Amino acid sequence: MKYKSSRGFTLVELLIVITIIGILAVAVLAAINPIEQMNKAKDSGYQQTVADVINAVQRNELTTEQYPWGAAGTAVTNMYRHDTTDVTTTGYVANLVTAGELKTSISNKVPASDLYIGAYDGSSGFWGCYLPASKSARAGFTAAGVQYNGFDYKTMTGCDNGTGICTALTNPTAGTNCTASSAEWSITGDSGVKCMLCAQTD
Repeated sequence: MKYKSSRGFTLVELLIVITIIGILAVAVLAAINPIEQMNKAKDSGYQQTVADVINAVQRNELTTEQYPWGAAGTAVTNMYRHDTTDVTTTGYVANLVTAGELKTSISNKVPASDLYIGAYDGSSGFWGCYLPASKSARAGFTAAGVQYNGFDYKTMTGCDNGTGICTALTNPTAGTNCTASSAEWSITGDSGVKCMLCAQTD
């Protein structure tokens, strides 16, 4: 009787297979870039939160004839960070929750320092701006008028990180501000200029 010998894989063959699998895994991860995908999802959440907050500000203004960060008749020409203190010594997002215009669950989603709301000279509506997390959003600015998922690229100037107030909102200049590697894509520090993505109410 003849017996068929079953030869297993050698150590070298196993190492070759493992190496190939490792190379393929690295290539797939590089193509998918899970961190970038997570940041894109974060940006989508920020965009929805911005829409919810600016709509709440608009409803509050129609009801109270004042903005949540100031008294009635206060001229608004600034952009305010969401935790900026006002006449009630609380952040304006908290005021919107107290007024019943914004759900607590939504306010909890507001990034601590990445969201600005307000108006600027000549504005006919409210603007909401957020600091994008994804590289694709930051790299998307190429010229004035370009949008990212319906949001406009804007430059906030005259920013004071200590008070959380920026004095102007303008269109950035390509190659000057808001390039992919621009230092202004940072909400921290008192740079005076911040690059954001913004949406406006009617």
